[in-house]
Amino acid sequence: MAKTRKSRFSNVTIICPDQISGGPEALHQLSFELNKLGVDACIMYFERKFNFGLTAQSVGSTVTEDCAAMKVYAAYEPRVIPGRVLDPASLVIFPELQLDLSWLFARRSRKQTACWMLGVPRAMHSKTMQDDEQRPLFMRHVNHFYQSIYARKYLTENGAWNCVPIFD
Repeated sequence: MAKTRKSRFSNVTIICPDQISGGPEALHQLSFELNKLGVDACIMYFERKFNFGLTAQSVGSTVTEDCAAMKVYAAYEPRVIPGRVLDPASLVIFPELQLDLSWLFARRSRKQTACWMLGVPRAMHSKTMQDDEQRPLFMRHVNHFYQSIYARKYLTENGAWNCVPIFD
């Protein structure tokens, strides 16, 4: 049984691609560890085939049996739920693969939003990072997680304010 731990967030939703690579595995590891600590964490796969939906108030995804990541990373016991209503104390974590979506969500929802910089090259080419007006706002209003010194350097060089390391 997981030990219950007081969290400043009522729940954590981790947005994850249905892919088999280091990034999705790290997202599954994060969910697993948060749940072990007693934090209400779940994974939502954002692929179109799962009818992924995100609004300022909720997130949902209808995962089917052909979800490769859920099968491959089953050892991390991914908690996949069909939907979640977000409250002011919810935290939504996006991978850098969805950096533009994370910025759009943060602006529209005013909810706690984080982006985990798992692969800098993908983030560099996002619309948000290419826009000289949006980039500084994104860096200031979204929490940033990083796993490498390279990612930390990229974030600070682009004006990120709240950077938090997350390592295996």
